[in-house]
Amino acid sequence: MTTAPMANNSTQVQNNKEVNKVYKTNNYSLFKKINGNRAVNKLHLNRLIESIKNHDLTHAVPIVVNKKYEIIDGQHRFDACSTLRKPIYYIVVDGSLKEVQILNQNSKNWKSEDYILGYCDLKMSEYIWINNFMKENKFSAEMAALICTKNNSGNVSAIIKSGNLKISDKNGANITANYFHKYRKLFDAAFTRRFVEAIIMAEKIDGFSHDKLLQKLDYQSDKLKGCTTGRAYLAMLEDIYNYRERKENNKRFF
Repeated sequence: MTTAPMANNSTQVQNNKEVNKVYKTNNYSLFKKINGNRAVNKLHLNRLIESIKNHDLTHAVPIVVNKKYEIIDGQHRFDACSTLRKPIYYIVVDGSLKEVQILNQNSKNWKSEDYILGYCDLKMSEYIWINNFMKENKFSAEMAALICTKNNSGNVSAIIKSGNLKISDKNGANITANYFHKYRKLFDAAFTRRFVEAIIMAEKIDGFSHDKLLQKLDYQSDKLKGCTTGRAYLAMLEDIYNYRERKENNKRFF
């Protein structure tokens, strides 16, 4: 069995430097949730509670708080320890919501939905609106953002995470959302990202009509097949849209 090398003289030990002090307390009221942090995952919390009951190593993994005692990293560990009435081990650093996001990206990645909920907690109006939009329509975060921003450049997740989401036409987003519910009745994959990208691209074509496409799909729905790219869906939709049209009335989707 391989073991870690031992210090062979006092100089090696003396060269080690203390970086952060670990504190211990049972005063749970000292700590606060940082505004914008993602919601606690109850399944993860329950599993953590059981793990700590069986083998408590929380002293070895202290939570991280800022100088206001807002929890930057370790919200689930804090909740588990406070539930079990066990002491909280913690270190104090400078930090804010941004550090929370960076830490979580390096451990358990935040989903776009986590970012939206976090920014809602910070009372950011665009994120509150899109969160309600998602719930009402049962859309994923990426689908909702594609519809609301009309941005199909592939970086819609980055826009969500940046905190710079802008929705210029909320009424238009609601109208487009209603059309997607109609597409869903004809095609199970209508809520997939690639299909949404194709429809958003089609919307930008001069003279494109959702009603006309739906009319054509009504008797050509058998032509709808799953595709791996937005452009493949766009080519398929172009063929359906132009079916039995005079050549001069054809719409090019590319």
